[in-house]
Amino acid sequence: MDLYATNTFGSFAPLSLTADRDFLGLGANIRFMPDAFPGNRQYANLANDHHPAESLTTDGIAFFDGGTLPSGKLVLNLQGGSQGILTAVRYGLLQDFEGGIFLDYVSGEVDESEQGIGAKVRFLNQQENAPITLSAAGTVSLTNEPFLNFVNNDTDTFANRDIAKTVPIFTPGGDEGSKGKLLILTASLPIQYEITPNTSVWFTPILGYAQRQGLEIGGFNLGLAIALTQEVSLTTEIGANLVGEGNSLSNGERADKIPWATGVRWQPLSLFGKKPTTDNSDPYLEIYLTNRVGSSAWHQLRVREDNNLGVGVGLFLPLSP
Repeated sequence: MDLYATNTFGSFAPLSLTADRDFLGLGANIRFMPDAFPGNRQYANLANDHHPAESLTTDGIAFFDGGTLPSGKLVLNLQGGSQGILTAVRYGLLQDFEGGIFLDYVSGEVDESEQGIGAKVRFLNQQENAPITLSAAGTVSLTNEPFLNFVNNDTDTFANRDIAKTVPIFTPGGDEGSKGKLLILTASLPIQYEITPNTSVWFTPILGYAQRQGLEIGGFNLGLAIALTQEVSLTTEIGANLVGEGNSLSNGERADKIPWATGVRWQPLSLFGKKPTTDNSDPYLEIYLTNRVGSSAWHQLRVREDNNLGVGVGLFLPLSP
């Protein structure tokens, strides 16, 4: 994986030879050998020859914390409650690399919904004797019409425009600033550490950029998970926004509030007569309290209107062996 900064207009001639001194572009290149071709599958996976099989890290309620999914693993995250309907489908494309799509359809007419795609690459893996599990994640998404409230720093902007609220669908060129449909880009650095098999902590710095607005949120999320029994665990998370005019619409305008979440997670293994998997990929249900808008990287730092409390139920379901 290559990270780079440039003032050229492209990567291939003649654009690679054309530059603008007032232009700065940031980018990433990922090079890999796809295993869809039989010849490529003849190369041994050296990591698996010396280390145990990968397992999922224990993370929080949000979709993009922690490490990457093992290669070939497909999972569904589905949450619903006071916040609205929140869902993500994630797939381990390669060892140390996953991709996914997500939708946070937020209830009400003040806080925005968001739909987009995300990817995450892992640099360090605690299971391979690294001190921590360290990944880098990015998302690009499209908001819907209530984002006008956040952009204009006024909770009544969307209502005063008399336009319909729609489900955002991320497509190239689908942005429409006059209706609040803008692109959101986030970059985060999920860091996870397993203290014991029953206790995990994570720390995720996050930056959020809004189209035509600039860097609107930036801060961190800190979390802890403790297993009470083989099937029941507690999770708690707290964060802070350190950038922009505020991460919440409170009393009619933007203000900074502390995002947090706490919940109970249950793996119903005994109910179905099953034993725990070796890769920590058992399905689970969770019930949680939070003041966050949603579970995407952007919404992880966004606090609900007037700091309102939300109650939700979540499902984590592996869709592949």
